[in-house]
Amino acid sequence: MVADGFAEARAFLDRFEVGIAARDMTALRTMCTDDVVIFGASRANFGPDEASDYLQRVVDANTIRWHLDRHAVVDASDTHLLVATEGQVESDDGTGPHRFDFRLTLWLVREDGEWKLKHFHGSLPGALTAEPGRSR
Repeated sequence: MVADGFAEARAFLDRFEVGIAARDMTALRTMCTDDVVIFGASRANFGPDEASDYLQRVVDANTIRWHLDRHAVVDASDTHLLVATEGQVESDDGTGPHRFDFRLTLWLVREDGEWKLKHFHGSLPGALTAEPGRSR
């Protein structure tokens, strides 16, 4: 059984941040399952081709850091981990960091002894009501 599910999910996100910052698409792809589904703020991405295309757009556009302050481990075992969390996401497109309120559901599965991303659903809850370019 997973001793501290959120710590494991946070460690996975830290490695994902490093891959984005390094623009290392090979590392990012190997961190995903073959049937990964990524729901980003701008679109849904089903399967490895769409997910790769989306991740390429993310790494080309900016760096990302997640500042997560509330979380729940929804379900955890030796083979899967489902975490819901919220806080802020910080992006930097080269003009300086911008922070936005952020919610994330992360489903990780263990393959070959490693946690891999099966599903990522990130949303910006203030995006529908905030002024364009709002940051904190």
